[in-house]
Amino acid sequence: MAAKRQRRLQYGLSSESESDVDRLLDEVESDMEYMEQRCWDRLAWALARCQPAGGKPHLVCRLIQKKHGQEDAGVTLHVLRGVLEEWSPVMCAKLQFGSHDVETAAVTEVADITIDEFDKETMEHFTHFLYHGCVARDSMPLLLELARMAEYYDIPDLQKLCMYSLSSISLRRPEEQLPSVHDFQSASFELHDLLRLGCHPHMLVTWGFSLRQFMEVPATPAELRRAKFSVEELCEAGCCTPNLAVDIFLDSKCSRVEAIQKMIRLGFSAIELNEGGFNSRFFQKELQNQGSAILLSECGYGHEALLALGYSNRLLQRSGLLPIYRAR
Repeated sequence: MAAKRQRRLQYGLSSESESDVDRLLDEVESDMEYMEQRCWDRLAWALARCQPAGGKPHLVCRLIQKKHGQEDAGVTLHVLRGVLEEWSPVMCAKLQFGSHDVETAAVTEVADITIDEFDKETMEHFTHFLYHGCVARDSMPLLLELARMAEYYDIPDLQKLCMYSLSSISLRRPEEQLPSVHDFQSASFELHDLLRLGCHPHMLVTWGFSLRQFMEVPATPAELRRAKFSVEELCEAGCCTPNLAVDIFLDSKCSRVEAIQKMIRLGFSAIELNEGGFNSRFFQKELQNQGSAILLSECGYGHEALLALGYSNRLLQRSGLLPIYRAR
């Protein structure tokens, strides 16, 4: 219970919405399970291609990581060439360019790829992914570095797995420090990259990305809705459409009547309300009362606008508005 309470505080959730974190975690875990299955299927296919035919040996690639820092002595890792080619088109191109014997024009049995940009630990986890189709969920900095390596060698499946794992750790371990916008930018990931990789928009907000950054991408209405920005924030930023406002209010368990009352107070016009699905039929069925007419009047709706929404002169007379409109 203490962990749930800490998560609610961390993600700015009220006690009534504690299940929101659990739903978000379920969604992240489902995405990760799908991606791990996809990776395993690709790996199985690659390994099947690597089976030796006619007694010929496997073609092997050596990933040679030179000394990276004072305490890193470097490492050499052996990987089946077919596996490496399946995962990374960049490494595939390097192998095709540098693994032929000049004199015989034959493909050599062992090819080398030297990697200078990443440390030993990242290399080892990278090799683990190549043969298992999954990543270890134990270190946020390592996952970010592994995602950077996946970007460098063009392995989008590994990038997505790293981001899903980061989301899972953030949700499961509220006591750990969350990655920041600076951490992602240091790993060469901007907001548009993270959205492209399938990161949940609400996780990105939790990690520190602002509404202004979402607008600069620009994010879609669906992404803004999933990010759980408030309608007030979106209206102030000038990026809230009527449909988006309705969806956000309904997501927050408001009734349609409560949603329209809030939209009226926020200054949405009759035309915008109609775009959001609140037409004259809705007003006639749900809001034909004096209180709603007075509310609309206070928000700047004139006589003709109220008539267009289905309010009768008789009701306006009872609410005391008709004399006011006629006096104008």
